[in-house]
Amino acid sequence: SIIFGRNIGTRYVCFFTSFLLLISFFVSLFIYYEVVISSSPCLLNIFDWFYVDLVDVNWVLYYDSLTATMLLVVTFISFCAHLYSIEYMSSDPHQVRFMSYLSLFTFFMLVLVTSGNIIQLFVGWEGVGICSYLLINFWYTRLKANKSAMMAVLANRVGDLALLVSFGFIFFLYKSFDFDVLFAYSYGNFYYGHNNFIYHNYISNIINVLLIIGAVGKSAQIGLHMWLPEAMEGPTPVSSLIHAATMVTAGIFLIIRCSYLFEVLPESLLWIVFIGSITTFFASSIGVVQNDLKKIIAYSTCSQLGYMFLACGLSGYNYSIFHLFNHAFFKALLFLTAGYIIHSFSNEQDIRKMGVLYKFLPLANIMILYGSLSLIGFDFTSGYYSKDKIIELFYNRYSLSISDSFDFNILISLQFLSTVAIYCTLLYSIKLSTLVFYGLNLNGYYKYISSLKSNYKDYFIFNINFFNINIKKMHYGNLFIYIPLFLLFLLSLISGFLFRDIMIGEGTLYWGESFYISNFENNIINIDYNIINYEYNEYFKGILHKWVLYILFVSIYIYYTIFPEIVYFSVKSSTYLIQIKKYLIEKYIIFNKLIEVVSYILFKISYYVSYILIDKGILERVGPFGIYRAFSYLLLDVKKINLYYTSNLFKFYLISFFILLLLFI
Repeated sequence: SIIFGRNIGTRYVCFFTSFLLLISFFVSLFIYYEVVISSSPCLLNIFDWFYVDLVDVNWVLYYDSLTATMLLVVTFISFCAHLYSIEYMSSDPHQVRFMSYLSLFTFFMLVLVTSGNIIQLFVGWEGVGICSYLLINFWYTRLKANKSAMMAVLANRVGDLALLVSFGFIFFLYKSFDFDVLFAYSYGNFYYGHNNFIYHNYISNIINVLLIIGAVGKSAQIGLHMWLPEAMEGPTPVSSLIHAATMVTAGIFLIIRCSYLFEVLPESLLWIVFIGSITTFFASSIGVVQNDLKKIIAYSTCSQLGYMFLACGLSGYNYSIFHLFNHAFFKALLFLTAGYIIHSFSNEQDIRKMGVLYKFLPLANIMILYGSLSLIGFDFTSGYYSKDKIIELFYNRYSLSISDSFDFNILISLQFLSTVAIYCTLLYSIKLSTLVFYGLNLNGYYKYISSLKSNYKDYFIFNINFFNINIKKMHYGNLFIYIPLFLLFLLSLISGFLFRDIMIGEGTLYWGESFYISNFENNIINIDYNIINYEYNEYFKGILHKWVLYILFVSIYIYYTIFPEIVYFSVKSSTYLIQIKKYLIEKYIIFNKLIEVVSYILFKISYYVSYILIDKGILERVGPFGIYRAFSYLLLDVKKINLYYTSNLFKFYLISFFILLLLFI
């Protein structure tokens, strides 16, 4: 489509790419049947990639249960995004370029999840990063889109650099990049002894930390999270495909794929638990005070990625991938429905300028309502079956080896933050549904106009007039928008219940040897690759269920009765609630300023060290400019030689001969 798109036409490009994605999904179903259901994982050596001395890297396709599951997610969400884009981007003159970028992203994501070695994984890793930049900056005439794309690139550069540095340590320690060799060598040397165990342990810790930094950058965890909400400047299909369901899960995939490396040194899992818990609380609390429709869902994505990170740190890899699987469907449903609302409502994204849309967009109301219920973990939704298990796991993981590394107070604090994040998720989900569909604009809040100050009254009336104008311009989609929404709604409805037992059920054989969980008791390691079973305290069974039901009704009461002014206006007041709101709106300004200061210092250091000292200094002096100056001075000296004398001429030729001889030798 990139090469021949202009020749075959926009409509044919859209249908052609969507058809190919549909075929890819059916192929993924066949792979799923062969690998998972028939229990026959395989490794296909496609061709020899490159060979340099001891470095022998092949292009290998690695199919196991983890890969087959990710293939289903990537191909299905990508097909829905392509089909949705046919109508959503129909008025854009560059739709061919957009569909080409989407297809290219899907290709690189498939390369990432099917890679048999870490170099091949890095090709897909970098490819999805490039496509993310191109798609965020698709409307390149918008300055904000340019800045958001650059922010995404720079934040991901940190993680990519850490991952690239880890390759050197990996090859230094394991002498290979193949996953099979890495895992077998790491497992064998750790469990069966190593001549230099402390040295091996030290290098392995460095590798694990670098892999965690790489995953933090790609999955928008705390510290490198700022790029994901800003990436909402791209078209909505980009947000649903890349920044909700696929690319941002690449960091989670990396952690799960390298579980063999992390499990042999469980101390590094403490960092994953810490990062995941902080991210979950941090992102959800910011989402409460956002007023941009897409940014609320974006911060929700950061929060849910924190839960997946948290589950990996607790060695609950099956729970993490199960939540990733369910989250992909209902979060893509939320994003695409939000795009449908924005598309119908004159491209308006401020939820304060919407209201009573349930009368005009009943389908969107149903989709957002169910997606939000799945997000908060309401009973019998897909999010309930996966998110509930992660919270239970956190409250019942005292007996595992990682708990021995925790300080008890730190553990309680992290558990508290992850629980508070549930309440924050409820707040912004109810806020989104309430303001968009059930309307604080027109539905019974005229009584506040008389009590408001003049500037707030004018702002309120302006919002009502703006709403009336947008309602008159409202238009609806067609089947290309409705079909993806219906498919995602259906899978969001059944995925949790349908895959619960086979993915996280007791004694399941689903995952095979895709990952393992090691149990450390008195330095005796008991490993069972097939049976994954956790014993739960009965008190914490259904803890999410109890809190969700209670907080849900309290939050609805709060939004409908107490805080209409707080929701709408930046009221200048000394109350604690307003101060907290202002602080959260600034996105924890102290923390952001700290990140800016650290980033500025690092960029200055890299500028002076890399550019001034190395590039403009050593390399230029030794390289082209140094050679040029050396020959210039030499020629000036040669000009001074009187070549008319035979002895001087002979000396010149002799010196030139020896110089050339030394150069060629």
